[in-house]
Amino acid sequence: GARPEDATAFVRKYSPSSRPRLGFHCDGCDASISVNLSAEDGYEGGDLLLGGVRGQEDSDECAITPHLGVATFHLGRRLHAVDKVLEGERRVLICWCRSMNGVRSRVCPCCWMNRRDNGDARDCVCGDAWNS
Repeated sequence: GARPEDATAFVRKYSPSSRPRLGFHCDGCDASISVNLSAEDGYEGGDLLLGGVRGQEDSDECAITPHLGVATFHLGRRLHAVDKVLEGERRVLICWCRSMNGVRSRVCPCCWMNRRDNGDARDCVCGDAWNS
């Protein structure tokens, strides 16, 4: 599949047998948009979990139950996850937006926020472990 640094949009599939959930992370962009591509009766679970914004003191958390065709917009620095899909298959279109002149046009914000300046992305959303 396409790696995030190579694409501005990609589709992810979540199901009990392959990638049932995704842990909390921030994205390699300024803003993220996710659009649910699956009808609600086609899967169970799979809520989008939103946490605080990395680098800020807020700790607001919420769960969003995705609906077919509805987009969710959030900062790339907002910690977010996908809750476990219990049945069926959930597909989502992810679109990333980056500033052409900002720091995120040159370096992954997750690595930047975690001071990974040696290019070691093994534990980062931009690394192979997240994008295989």
